[in-house]
Amino acid sequence: MDEPNLALTFLVAVFFAAIHIASTYVRPVRGGVSQMGWLSFAGGLSVGYVFIHVLPELATHQADRAGDDRQLAEGEIFVVALMGLAAFYWLEHLARRTADEVGEDDEDTHSRHPGFWLHTISFSIYGALIGYILVVREGTAEPVEILFYGIALGVHFFVNDRSLSRHHGRLQDRYGRWILAASVLTGWALGAVTGTDGDAVGFLFAFLAGGVILNALKEELPEERQGRVGAFILGAACYGALSLAV
Repeated sequence: MDEPNLALTFLVAVFFAAIHIASTYVRPVRGGVSQMGWLSFAGGLSVGYVFIHVLPELATHQADRAGDDRQLAEGEIFVVALMGLAAFYWLEHLARRTADEVGEDDEDTHSRHPGFWLHTISFSIYGALIGYILVVREGTAEPVEILFYGIALGVHFFVNDRSLSRHHGRLQDRYGRWILAASVLTGWALGAVTGTDGDAVGFLFAFLAGGVILNALKEELPEERQGRVGAFILGAACYGALSLAV
């Protein structure tokens, strides 16, 4: 990777870590746009990223893998993406079910909160993959592409962090946000030191893409989220317009 790009990816990784750390302090301004409005707008940006960048890139990786023998490689990248979606969905389901069964009411006894730790482990793996792929897949990327990745995944992290704060309260504030911040920087460091070959990057990105698709959509679909449809559409439209303008 060129030195300027490596430095830029490091700044993006630090930006991700800062979002994890600072998201707990973000509160809606009285008389301004509601918190749900901002979260829906951020969700729209995340979904826009999925459709404009993630899905086309999966198709590109699939075409590269297929080569001269398309029958042999038919759809394998998308199968890996489906596996990623299923894996992160299973971890999410397991964490929430465990929290419900245990009844995590006493936030001071954090060692007895398996639901919180399952969520934290799941999103730590997720964050480490994002940090790792930030380095290894951007070796030939233009700086503007890296910035798009940073903006889209930054608001994506923000939405996820607010969800974790709603579920785990002080546990997320005391422990979770610091662990998640460290996971992104650890993933970036591993990518900067080790790197990987093109085929492995394609599979890792596909697996991660499944998680991005799941997490980008799950916060907007449940009725109890009371999402703001207008803000969601505006976020998706803004991301689409920005992509076309650049």
